[in-house]
Amino acid sequence: DLFPPKGHAGVSPESDRAGLGFLQHLNDRHRSRREGNTELDARIAAYELAARLQLSAPEATHLRGETPATQRLYALDDPDIGPFGRQCLLARRLVERGVRFVQIYCGAENTTAKEIRPNWDSHEDLVRDHGYWGRVL
Repeated sequence: DLFPPKGHAGVSPESDRAGLGFLQHLNDRHRSRREGNTELDARIAAYELAARLQLSAPEATHLRGETPATQRLYALDDPDIGPFGRQCLLARRLVERGVRFVQIYCGAENTTAKEIRPNWDSHEDLVRDHGYWGRVL
């Protein structure tokens, strides 16, 4: 668990640092026995990057931490465009934190509705959905 409950027995900032220090020691020892192995260095760097990304994800995805003005700007509370607004805001936050590739997908938020989908990604009723959007556009 990346974030065990506060006060969990055996988990403290000190024990966390000690565990990370021990892991670094093991990596250094393993690396020293395989000098010149660039694949090993790359793998260790990739795992360290993955750990940093996992630890930073909760903060990056906590959209309610945005100001009320920003939440209104992205229409987070709007039932129709809010799902896409959330994706746009999340994409912005990820880019601000250095994510190199972000894809926004519009289409999965209404998969069981019996009404017209708010987008072109229709698999349930092509005549209903594409017919409607074809007339509108």
